[in-house]
Amino acid sequence: MHGVSTTRVIARSSDDADDVDLRESLVLDFGDSKTSRVTGHVFGVLTADLDGGSDRADQFAFTSLADTFDGAVDAWLYQAYVDVERTTGLDRLRIGRQIDYETPEFAFFDGVAVSTAERGEKRARFGLYGGIPVHLYESSRSGDVLFGAFGECVPWTKGRARVDWMHLEDETRLSQHEDDLLGLSLWQRVGEKLRFDGRYSRLEGEDRDVELGTSWNDARRDFVVRATWRRLLSTQKDLVLELDPFYGSLQSLYPYDQLGMSLEKGLGERATLRGGFDLRRVEDDGDIGTFNRDYDRAYAGATLHDLFVHGLELELDADAWDADGREVNGWGVSLSRAFASGLQASLGTYYSLYKFDLLSSNEREDVRTWFVKVSRTWSKSLRGEIGYDLDDEEDDTFHTLRVGFTWRF
Repeated sequence: MHGVSTTRVIARSSDDADDVDLRESLVLDFGDSKTSRVTGHVFGVLTADLDGGSDRADQFAFTSLADTFDGAVDAWLYQAYVDVERTTGLDRLRIGRQIDYETPEFAFFDGVAVSTAERGEKRARFGLYGGIPVHLYESSRSGDVLFGAFGECVPWTKGRARVDWMHLEDETRLSQHEDDLLGLSLWQRVGEKLRFDGRYSRLEGEDRDVELGTSWNDARRDFVVRATWRRLLSTQKDLVLELDPFYGSLQSLYPYDQLGMSLEKGLGERATLRGGFDLRRVEDDGDIGTFNRDYDRAYAGATLHDLFVHGLELELDADAWDADGREVNGWGVSLSRAFASGLQASLGTYYSLYKFDLLSSNEREDVRTWFVKVSRTWSKSLRGEIGYDLDDEEDDTFHTLRVGFTWRF
C-alpha cells in the first residue's frame, strides 16, 4: 500500500469578513497493476471550519458548498474502487465508487464498470457500466440511476472512433428528470506531428454540442500549436445534475460559439515564447449573463530560464480583453527559483477580467492578483508550502493565506 496525504489550512479575509478552514485529502493505492490481478484506490477529502465564523445575518463569511451542512466538519469520498485486471476476455472489471472521464459527460457513480480487451485488426473494445450516481451535496439518492455503454475501435490507420450512450435519472424534490445522451468522438493522427479530434453529442433527440480541434507538435523544433472550436447547439434547461449542475443558480445556458488558438515555441534552453487568442459569442445578445459572456481575448508571454543565475525563471505575460463594451489591457510578471536545497520560491502578479473563485464558486471582475509562494522538499516523502494571494478589485480586497504539508508513503 502507498499513498499521499495533504493537509492545508486556508485563511481568507476581506474588508469586512474573515474565515479559516482546514482541508485534508488522502489518496491510497493498494497493489501493483503490473504484478497484481486485484488493485484498489481510495480518494477522500475532509474539510473543517476552524473558526466557526459568520458574518452579517449569521451567514458564513466566505460561503462554500461545505457550508450547506450543519456541522463544522464534513467529509467526502470521491473514489473507492477495486480493479480486477486481465479477467478472461476482459480488460478490466471495476467495482465501487468511480469516475469515468471518457464518457460524454463524466460519470461519477457507485456501481460496476466492465470493458473488454481489444479484439481483431480494428482493435475493437466495448464496455458497460451502471449504478447510482454520486451527488455529494444532495441529501437523498432515491430515484437516481446512471448506466451506459460504449464501443471504440481503430477504423483506419492512425484513427480512433468511440460511440457512447448514457442514460441518467435524477429525482429532485420538485420533479423527476430522465435524459439519454449520445456521443460520438473521433481522433486522427497525420504523420507524427499533426492531430485532429472532434466530438458531437445529442440529447433527447436534439443536437446538443459539437467540438473540433487540431494540434501540431514538433518536438525537434520545440514548437506546439493548438486550435479548438466549440458550439453549444441548443439551450440547456433543467436537466439531470450531471448534464447541467449549475441550473439551480444560473438557470438556462444559451447557445454560444467559442474559438481558441494557442502556440508555444522554445528558443533553445534559455527562453520560451507563447501566445494565442480566445473568441466567445453568445448566439443571442439578450442571453448574455454571468458565466455566459461575449469576449475577445489575445495574450502573449515569455519565460526566460536560468536568468542571471541557475534555476531563476522570469515569466512575462500580457493580454488584451474586449468584453461588455470595454477594452481592457492586462499584464503579469513573476519570478521563481528552485534551489539545490529543495527550496522553491515564486512571486508575481497577474490580471483577470473575469476570475472564478474556486473556494467560493463566485465570479469576480477586474481582479489584480499579487502572490508569493514558498515550498520546501525535505525528502522524497515530505514537502511543505506556504502561499499568500492578494486579490484587488474595485469593490473589495481579498487576502488568502495557505499553509500545507504533503506526505508520501
